[in-house]
Amino acid sequence: MKKEIYRFRSINSLIGEFNELETQSIFFAAPENLNDPMEGFRDIYWNGDIIVWRNLFKHYLLCLEQVCSLLLISGEKQTISIQDIPIFSNEDDYPTQQYKELFTNISTHFFSSDYLSRLIEAISKRTIRRDELSFYLKTVHYFALESIFSQYEKNALIPQRGTNDFDTEKPIIDLLEQNFFSLMDDKISSNDDDNKRKINALFSAFLHTNSQI
Repeated sequence: MKKEIYRFRSINSLIGEFNELETQSIFFAAPENLNDPMEGFRDIYWNGDIIVWRNLFKHYLLCLEQVCSLLLISGEKQTISIQDIPIFSNEDDYPTQQYKELFTNISTHFFSSDYLSRLIEAISKRTIRRDELSFYLKTVHYFALESIFSQYEKNALIPQRGTNDFDTEKPIIDLLEQNFFSLMDDKISSNDDDNKRKINALFSAFLHTNSQI
């Protein structure tokens, strides 16, 4: 079946500045250049077993470590953009065996947390949308950084840090001990679409609030 795409074009675009009629071309802006934040938005959800979710968190850790190493090399004056996040990389892309072993140790430290394992098990039981996933990634973010920097210290890649009284696992512990997931499951199991919309709105509000900080 033939597909046809129609798009309104102004006179200026057709025969003026861009001369699209003569060149038989239409300009489509890159997503980062769009002025409507909802243009191109897709309501994507994540769903999988514990193994799939564990691999997702491991890939998040890998991307975070790559950005940390870039910052370590380039310095804080270097601006880190979204293009610097190696979302299509994997462990086989590390340039040396020593670097690969470093990430293995980081990953081992990260997944040695019983609280993280319980978090992954809890979220693997249902579908998760974008804002809710962002909430969980922010929850584990400080612990992920600690896993990275502690191994950097052991390998003399950074100076020894001072004593830190902040427990990086605490955000994860608080989430589990406050029966967060049980309360969510009770709301969702009722099959009330209104409850589901409220939950999605709650996570969206959290994401928006954090983006303003």
